[in-house]
Amino acid sequence: MITGNYPNLRLRRSRKHDWSRRLIQENNLSASDFILPVFLIDGKNTKKAIKTMPDVYRYTIDKLGIIIDKAIKNKIPMVALFPYTKNSIKDDIGSEALNEDNLVCKGIQYIKKDTKIKLALCVMSH
Repeated sequence: MITGNYPNLRLRRSRKHDWSRRLIQENNLSASDFILPVFLIDGKNTKKAIKTMPDVYRYTIDKLGIIIDKAIKNKIPMVALFPYTKNSIKDDIGSEALNEDNLVCKGIQYIKKDTKIKLALCVMSH
């Protein structure tokens, strides 16, 4: 029989054992829940700072392996590719998104061929 009211009585039965704490916890966040954003630029062997995002960089495709290796080492299962598209190749209908040789397509080809990442999320902005 339970007698008393909170705060004098606090039921702790559900927190006594690790398995029961995990069962009733509200949130469980791990590295496998993360998606690593990767910002891409055209070119070769380049790492360029993003002025509006301190300590965040844009990378060329040939640098993608280093970034993805770090993600795999940290058990991050997915990357999101964000290409930097030059204004000179943008148009009103987003033709660059359909270009089979755009940064996202090159990035996905690299990921599929040379890494263990199984899933890549792609973002094409206009």
